[in-house]
Amino acid sequence: MTPMCVRRPQWHGEQKRREQSARVEQNATRQTLFLRAEGLHTTESSDAFLTATLLPAMRAAAPLCVEGAISPRLYQSLTAIQDIFACWDEKNARVPVKVETLQAPEASSGRGVGCFFSGGVDSFYTFLKHQDEITHLVFVHGFDLPLRDTALRPRVAEALRQAAAELGKPLLEVETNLREFLDRSVNWVFTHGTALASVAQFLSGTLRALYVPASNTYANLFPTGSHPILDPLWSTEAMEIVHDGCEANRVEKVARIAKSDTALRWLRVCWENPGSAYNCGRCEKCQRTLINLYLAGAQERCPTFDQPIDPARVARFPAWTTGVRIHAEENLRALEQAGRDPQLQRALRDFLALKHHRGWRRWIRGARHRASRLLTPSAF
Repeated sequence: MTPMCVRRPQWHGEQKRREQSARVEQNATRQTLFLRAEGLHTTESSDAFLTATLLPAMRAAAPLCVEGAISPRLYQSLTAIQDIFACWDEKNARVPVKVETLQAPEASSGRGVGCFFSGGVDSFYTFLKHQDEITHLVFVHGFDLPLRDTALRPRVAEALRQAAAELGKPLLEVETNLREFLDRSVNWVFTHGTALASVAQFLSGTLRALYVPASNTYANLFPTGSHPILDPLWSTEAMEIVHDGCEANRVEKVARIAKSDTALRWLRVCWENPGSAYNCGRCEKCQRTLINLYLAGAQERCPTFDQPIDPARVARFPAWTTGVRIHAEENLRALEQAGRDPQLQRALRDFLALKHHRGWRRWIRGARHRASRLLTPSAF
């Protein structure tokens, strides 16, 4: 197989707004990856681009060649990282990785501690848990909001700037096309963690550590791109990547963030965003979060939702993915324990039983069986 080659990264722009880019080549295909942000202390490392290209190289069974300097700590972790990805999916082949130079990135003093921040439940929870330690919040343009989304992206960015200002922390905004590159070869479910790690390494001249808010609890871990056994392996001598929040489920996290007026004022969970809505209030994730807020007694204090909980709608959502089912089970259990809202309990039971999707049951059972090689037994 023709190697995938990452050419030496280049820095562009003024000191106030800096961009690091590298050209990725394989056969006749060429693409330039970039990360840019304002107010950075720059590093000369190629770590961010090795991280971004490793899984696509594994999926293509192509040796990976990287020009420039690579962290010895990161390089030593590549065997374990590849073992994890290959174990999770047999389509990921272990590949040789050739680097030009092993050199620890410079670790200047005075660097801060960051937290990835989208305005969601997980990121608000991790921030509030570590707010005395965290010095910066980090929002990435080009991940859940495409760079081409010129309607919603500025609105979200402005909301998160205001939230960060209320929390007393600067917001570091990063723009990148990493997702555009990664989506061509591997599902975002498995690549989003590598993309977050790439951003963390890019920021290592400004930050010494970066929290990655967890989506799942220790009781419900399954293969996914951001994972407590995987995220720390992307760390370098200059950047510690910390997966945080597995001790709490979403019911517990929302109960915690409901104590913060700022979190409720700017909470953003929707990923469908029809009509460029900040939160549509109608999709599965929005309705799930509205149930969380109802359980926390905070539904009326969260102005970013203008739709009520709709049990009929909840009952008809297709409970097809492991994560969706886990969150529904958590909500149902909390409602049962509190003895609240029998109608909503019944809707969640219908949702989990696929009552309104009976024709899909056999297909779902087959899909779950096929996925059993990837998902832990407790996930079903």
